[in-house]
Amino acid sequence: MMRIAYISLVILFSILTCSFGQVVKDSLLANQLNGMAYIDQKIQEDILIASTDSAKQAITQQMQQIFDFNCKRIKEVFQQQGYPGWDRVGKEASHNFWLLVQHCDSDPTFQQLVLRAMKKHIEGNNADKGEIQKKDYAYLYDRVQRNTGKKQLYGTQLSFDSKGNLFDSTNRMIIPQDLADPANVDKRRAKMGLEPLEQYYEKALKMFGRPRKKE
Repeated sequence: MMRIAYISLVILFSILTCSFGQVVKDSLLANQLNGMAYIDQKIQEDILIASTDSAKQAITQQMQQIFDFNCKRIKEVFQQQGYPGWDRVGKEASHNFWLLVQHCDSDPTFQQLVLRAMKKHIEGNNADKGEIQKKDYAYLYDRVQRNTGKKQLYGTQLSFDSKGNLFDSTNRMIIPQDLADPANVDKRRAKMGLEPLEQYYEKALKMFGRPRKKE
């Protein structure tokens, strides 16, 4: 039942968000990607505002089902046509494809394949077109590294302490334990169009909340 309901939501959202003004080769795929991404983000927002642990647990289970469904679909897209660029699906949908890949953590091999395709794109003849943002590549690179037990380069994958806080009780930023060469992380982040690591964590704190100081 959930699968049928989810597909119906994607179709409905795709119809309602049919974009005008930007000519793309595959508007049907573009709208589908945008619809899946909308639901992907909505379910995560629902977790943040859930009032009880049991509600969060139930939503988390739904979220994983959504991630799995989306992952299956975008694998099909990638196998058939590779990474969908701006010329095929438009800027928003192309970015949303990347977003959905980020949440295919159950299949890091697939994430690696997409990462290689992105690397060729940003380093190849199409690099000047900007069809793939360097910061998106950085996020997926770190995601793959963490999912395969290796060290991040950019610190995009957040680290939490034992109480689930981004900062410790003295409000000192927690440097990810799986971060390679922490001293030069901000230099690497700047090259990829990312803000300094501490600013990034501050943004995350606004979403997740700042830990209380010890009395």
